[in-house]
Parts: sequence; C-alpha cells; structure tokens
Amino acid sequence: MKVRLIAIILLLPISLWSQVELTQENREEMVESVCQLLKDNYVFPDIAEQLCDTLHNNLEKGEYNVDTYDELSDLFSRDLKSVNNDLHLNVWSIPPDRYNRNTEKVDPIITQLNIIRTNAERGFDFKKVEILEGNIGYLELTKFKSIPDPQLERVLEGAMNFLSCCSAFILDLRRNTGGNHWMIRKFMSYFFEDQVQLTGRYTRISGGVKESFTKENFHNRHLVNIPLFVLVSSRTVSGPENVAYDMQVLKRATIIGEKTKGAANPSYFYRIKEKLLVCIPYGYAVNPVTKSNWEGTGITPDVLVSADSALTTAICMAKEAAEKVQKREQGKVDSLIVVLQDKMKQVESLLENDFDKAEELFSKTLDEFYKIEYMNQYLLLDWLDSYQADGNTAACEMISKQGVKRYPEDDRFYSRLGDAYYKKGDLENALQVYSDLLKLNPNDQIVKNKIEEIRKGIQN
Repeated sequence: MKVRLIAIILLLPISLWSQVELTQENREEMVESVCQLLKDNYVFPDIAEQLCDTLHNNLEKGEYNVDTYDELSDLFSRDLKSVNNDLHLNVWSIPPDRYNRNTEKVDPIITQLNIIRTNAERGFDFKKVEILEGNIGYLELTKFKSIPDPQLERVLEGAMNFLSCCSAFILDLRRNTGGNHWMIRKFMSYFFEDQVQLTGRYTRISGGVKESFTKENFHNRHLVNIPLFVLVSSRTVSGPENVAYDMQVLKRATIIGEKTKGAANPSYFYRIKEKLLVCIPYGYAVNPVTKSNWEGTGITPDVLVSADSALTTAICMAKEAAEKVQKREQGKVDSLIVVLQDKMKQVESLLENDFDKAEELFSKTLDEFYKIEYMNQYLLLDWLDSYQADGNTAACEMISKQGVKRYPEDDRFYSRLGDAYYKKGDLENALQVYSDLLKLNPNDQIVKNKIEEIRKGIQN
C-alpha cells in the first residue's frame, strides 16, 4: 500500500505536487499581499480599493477554499477583472522549478541573463522574414522583446536590412501578445523619416505623461516611403496594439484583420513568497492625437476580415501598392539617368581644360547620388572600365581618386589610380599610390615589381 501511494504521488504534476500544502492561513496571506500591491502600485487607486473589497469578501465567503496555488491564481485573475476588466491585471502560480526553495529572493542578474539566453534561442520571436512574390516584404513578430540587448538589435537590424528593398511591407502581428516600449519605439522608427510623437504613458508614480518619440531614421531611408500593411487578430494584445494604434492614427499603415483585445496599460510583475506572480498596471497609454488609447475597446482594423483571411487580403492589396511604387521608382531612375548624363557631359567638357573644376563637379554629382542611394563602388568601377577602354586617362584618374576617397579598403581603385598616374608620367604620385596599395596587400608581388619599376624610372 505504501509503495502504491508513493507511486501515485510521483505521478502528480509538479505544480500540484508543490502546492498541496495550501492552507487558510496561506490564502489569507495571499489576499493581503495582492491587496497591498494593488494599493501601492495600481494606476487607479480608487479601483484598487474596490478590488481589495472584492477579494476580502470572496475570502470570507469561502470562494478561495481551493487546494492549489494554480486554482487560487485563476480565481484571483478572475476577480481582479471584475470592476474595470483590465486585461493586464493577472495572477499566476510560480512552478517550483522556477525558484530556489531555500530563499524567497531571486538574483535579478541571473534572471536577466536567463531571459537573454532564452530570447536568443527563440530568435527574439522573429518567426518569419521573407520576400514574397511581387517584391513584398513580410515580417512576422510574435513578441516585442523587453530587454535592450545587442543581440536583439543585430537581429532587428538584419531583418529590416533584408527587407529594405521591398516595394511594400506586411507586418504580421496576429500572434503577437505583447512587448516592451523600448523595442516598439525602436521598431517604429524604421518607418518614419522625421521624428514623430508616439503614444506616451501616464504613470501613477510621476503623476504625469512621459512622451515618446521615434528616433530620426538613420537605418534605412527606403522603408519610410513604402506602403505598410499591419495584420492583427483577436489575439493581438498590448504592445502590438500600441504599434497598430499609432500606425493607424498617424495614417502610416493600413490595418487588416480582426478587432484586437484592448489592453493598453503598461505593467510590472511582482512576486509573492515565490508562490504567485502578479501583474499590475502602473500607468496607462495616452496618444498625443486622440488623447486616449485602446484600453477596453481594442483597435478596429481599416479592413475588417477574419484572422485566417488577413494575409491573403494584405498580399492582394500589397501587390497593387507595390506595382505603383515600382513604377514611381522606375520613373525616378529614368529622370536620374538624364540628369547624370547631362552632368557627365559637363564633366567631360571641363576635363579638357580644367581638371580641378571637373573633379569638383564630379564629386558633387556623386554626393547627390549617394544621398539618395543610387550610387555604389561597382558603378564607379564600371565607369572606370568604360573610360579605360576609350583611353581617357584624365577621367580614369578623376574617378579612381573618388573611389580611393570613398572606398579606402578597395584595392581596385588604388590600382587604377596608380596606372592613371603612371600613364601620364606622374611617377611620384604613382609611387605613393602603389605604396598605399602595398599596405593593403603586403604580399602582392606584382605591386612590388611595379614599385621597383617606378623607382628605377624616377632615378633615371
């Protein structure tokens, strides 16, 4: 009989195994602890008092006469929503494998390191990063991670760079269940060229609203101008609602899908005796335009469809929008080609009589094209090949000098510039350029031979 009893106990779930000792004293202690946290921290003090009355009344009526912390936490969560249905007011039981039984304190450094490790293993919840047919960027995020971390920043930047040349962008938040304001603000900054004010937060402790702004875009200028479609569902809650709300208010995106849950109050988590974890809002969101938020109401999409149909709908709309962007970009390129051809005619004309003015005009022309991201080292090298084929040494010198200036690690420009100096008989400058090239490629025997040849020429 004793063996059978031990076997039955061992088969119990770990959470139940750790919670069979729940007594009336434990229940009373948990109620008092939750109430104290509410009174000290909840953003609405008057509602905190009402909630505490509810908990005490239910305790007296015996509604909390349950055997486990799992059951007790569920009842607490239910009752904490009974007054204003604040979806961020929640209580969970803490499994025994999440804390040290010998202490009531958890080392915050260890906790944070474990969170960082877990986040990295999950890819920071970047579930899909794709280019769909029609050059449509697609990003599915299931969480806006809460800890500023260099790994997270690299993942975010990598994903956004990968999608930077798309003609339309679909952001899928249908399975996203929350996140941190730091990550949200950083993410949204990719889609605005100038600094834009976002939803801020009123906090009880400050008694005022802390404003929030995007950072001026320095990551990717292209993303600020492309059509954006944000997918949401009835599961979308808290942080991703913040993104959808601001994008909708600022008219930066088309929101597609189902009405969202409606949880807008930023919260902290508190531990009680390493038995319960309590989530309590310390503030509420305040949008600078609407002077309100989405708490209790959720966000009504611009295009209301089922969650299952949202992506198909978005792709259809994005394809049409992408085609318009592609036509616009092609028109821009065509205009730039005309401008560039005109500028280069002026440069070529100046090269015949005034190299310095030609070089100055060419440099300014390049600056204009680099600014709008329509110039790179490969175009410069193509130009060099073209002018070399025509035997235009002056043009080769001019372009090579710009290449060395803008791409100091690319040995091809040094080689071309050295050749240009050598062909026009400027051995001193040729020697200097080849010496710089040798620093980049110390074992290049061809460069060493060229330097030796030039030195002999100078001596003679």
